[in-house]
Amino acid sequence: MWKRGRKNGERTNNIRCGYVCLSPLSTGVISTLCQLLLQDSYPVTILKHMITEPIQFGETINNPLERVSVYGVILNDEGKILVVDVNETFHLPGGGIDDSEEEKAALERETLEETGYSISGIKLIGKANQYLPKASLGPMNKLGTFYSAVAGSQDSSRRVEVDHEPGWMSFDEIMKAPMAEFQKWAIDQVFERDLRGYIGKTVTVVMDRQLGTKHPRYDFIYPINYGYLPNTVSGDGKEIDAYVLGIDVPLEEFEGTCIAVIHRLNDNKDKLVVVLEGKTMTDDQIMESVEFQEKWFNSSVLR
Repeated sequence: MWKRGRKNGERTNNIRCGYVCLSPLSTGVISTLCQLLLQDSYPVTILKHMITEPIQFGETINNPLERVSVYGVILNDEGKILVVDVNETFHLPGGGIDDSEEEKAALERETLEETGYSISGIKLIGKANQYLPKASLGPMNKLGTFYSAVAGSQDSSRRVEVDHEPGWMSFDEIMKAPMAEFQKWAIDQVFERDLRGYIGKTVTVVMDRQLGTKHPRYDFIYPINYGYLPNTVSGDGKEIDAYVLGIDVPLEEFEGTCIAVIHRLNDNKDKLVVVLEGKTMTDDQIMESVEFQEKWFNSSVLR
């Protein structure tokens, strides 16, 4: 089922209540995950796409200050993530690395100073950078290395940064909260949501980029209909996006079958591929249809 739509409109990226939690982690899975972090192995879904080449987030800044930093995605036995609240903006525990200090030692020190928690089972996630035009020291590019870890006991007397208020948040809460993109990326690497569960299912896509409309920021016209699945959450905290292929008129809404997932190795915004029921497409046909946007990413088709 599909509806003809107007050839205009802007992407809203509205945050809605009542998100569907994809692949929720049970208590048993969380316990196993924490135990594996303490050992030398990972479950299949954690850190599946470990990246050592840094990913750059944010709008480019000319000649920024650069600060080498380390941060931790630190879990408790309920699967919640340790965060620090600074003036109602949330951060992962971590910060700058002192001269001659090793990354893991810096993470342990920063976590203790900011939250009072000890940590163990420290494992590398990957590297990501973030341009920050309004950093306290001036325009900056933070060069981040991220680790996962398990929280131990808390000694509040060890906290020295009193303006940093520690707390625990779920994945969905963090993805909707104000936090730098490169830190959300690291969290998403640990709590990777596998969208392949949608393949073969009927979904409804609401279009916010209709065929023939111009992107509001970049100089290209959408050659297909592009939208989102209401009441879902993706790796960027917004709704799951979907490419609607095989329809040559602008749509407002479309009901069809998901036949594949576009997976981005260097981004946290995987996309569904949705077509009319019964229609098939090869991987090459799909990539050719979405090349107008996916050419900027390291993407592949998952079935």
